[in-house]
Amino acid sequence: MDDGTEEDPHSGGIDPTPLGPDGVGALTRSANPGEGGTGIHQQARAERIEGGRTGPMPFNVKKRGKLTYYSQGDRPVLSALVTEELSDGDLKIYFAGLTGGYSAKSVLNRDELVSMDPAREVPLVFQSWEHWLKEAGICQSLRDVDFLEIHAFGCQPKSPNPLVDPLGYAAEQDRLRRAYAEAYSGFFAEYLPDNGVPCRFTVHLVDVPDKAASYEFYGTALLQRSLQNDQG
Repeated sequence: MDDGTEEDPHSGGIDPTPLGPDGVGALTRSANPGEGGTGIHQQARAERIEGGRTGPMPFNVKKRGKLTYYSQGDRPVLSALVTEELSDGDLKIYFAGLTGGYSAKSVLNRDELVSMDPAREVPLVFQSWEHWLKEAGICQSLRDVDFLEIHAFGCQPKSPNPLVDPLGYAAEQDRLRRAYAEAYSGFFAEYLPDNGVPCRFTVHLVDVPDKAASYEFYGTALLQRSLQNDQG
């Protein structure tokens, strides 16, 4: 970024400042008129305790008509979440793309960096999205939303070198793709058994900015008010 602040190049512009031990902080909002009457700019602050001190973690919320943008920082390059209010009161949610590598490490404030391990990366992606939902005050669990579509972008193996060991490289490709398929289907079966499995397409790329990740994900979901009322 060009505002003089440091940023993790793998975080997608999302401030990785941690929340409290439970991953969720108190959420308060303040509203100010948007410029030219085009919208409302709000700032939600989640209070956290770290190293014996309490400090604010800003989550900027900008509402324009039926859309609400959740971002962090003074000059964000993207929103972590964008929600769309539908005519029936339901909320369509767009999740920013992220990985189970550097992205999840930053969002979840993890000490460990997971690399080229789909079995662990896939759940971390969904945990990161759930963390954002909690932080934004939208809901408390991924079980409260129904995914509509998932876009998955696969990366190529980091080793071995395909020129030196083409058979080993091909075997590593197969391993990653099998592990991804098992981890993805396993997540919905184990963690979201009552929810439907979303539409999905997967493409394999040469690479993504996160050099540790095997896959990157983007998703959309629906928060259905009628289901929340029934559960309540």
